Amino acid sequence: MKEQIPFTLSTQLQDRASAVIFALTPTPTCRALTYKHPAHPSNSAPNTTYTPWSQRIDSHVNVKNALQYVYYDKAGDAYAAGFDFEPNWDCTYSLTDGALRRFLFRPESTPDGLEPNEAIASQSACPQHMTLEEYKEWAALPLGRHIQWPNILLQLAMPSVDFKKPETTLAFLQCIYQAKPPSRSGVLREADDFFNHTNNTSRLIQKLTKALQRIKSDWESCQALSIFAAIASRALSLSQSDGARGMCLSFLSTARTIAMGWVCDLQEKVYAAVDPDDRTSFIAKSVEVALICILI
Repeated sequence: MKEQIPFTLSTQLQDRASAVIFALTPTPTCRALTYKHPAHPSNSAPNTTYTPWSQRIDSHVNVKNALQYVYYDKAGDAYAAGFDFEPNWDCTYSLTDGALRRFLFRPESTPDGLEPNEAIASQSACPQHMTLEEYKEWAALPLGRHIQWPNILLQLAMPSVDFKKPETTLAFLQCIYQAKPPSRSGVLREADDFFNHTNNTSRLIQKLTKALQRIKSDWESCQALSIFAAIASRALSLSQSDGARGMCLSFLSTARTIAMGWVCDLQEKVYAAVDPDDRTSFIAKSVEVALICILI
């Protein structure tokens, strides 16, 4: 039996052998997925242009495919027709007066709204049920995403708008609930940076408390109460401090107590009313106030 002599290669030969083996080893074929634009037949894709949300249409989101779903109405035994949805306008509170509604329209492309002097320049469009001073203050309320919360604080301290009017309620709700551009430095949105400072929340609740004391004996100011409750609820969700949250909860508790007292007063007026129209009016108002209690 022959003795097997171990065969070893020098380091230099081993490196050469490894290089030869690597060169002879077949590599898997990789297919690169490239985008070819119809106007650019070359493999290099042109600069991608993103369509702003305000300019998108249904075909940008719902691309054509074989899955086509429609709603079926069992009661009417028919398929529902297509839906017309405009994200910007449909996400804005509706006002009967178009001259006022355009101030609430703040799409992604113009998050600050109209120009600051637009309210002064359009005084001729002031509704008849508003004074010029109230019109300018109302129109300036949603302008400027960084100063809308200071504007709200100013109106609570020195009101120039009528809190009893429905359009004032819609203006405040649009300001506090509309989603704004995100912040680069924190969790809150740019417009809600106001609540990163605890003192701001404390001042806001103090002004809300004083405003609430002014209307606590007037059940006809239920619109104002709903605005105050909405502002406090929003402040509760945006505040970072436990102390600020406690102030918000305390205010909401007081507001609910006042609203329940109004409901009882209105119920007594319903029982004492002689005119059917007055009775109907008191019942409708009591239901409105009760709904505010649910909001709180």
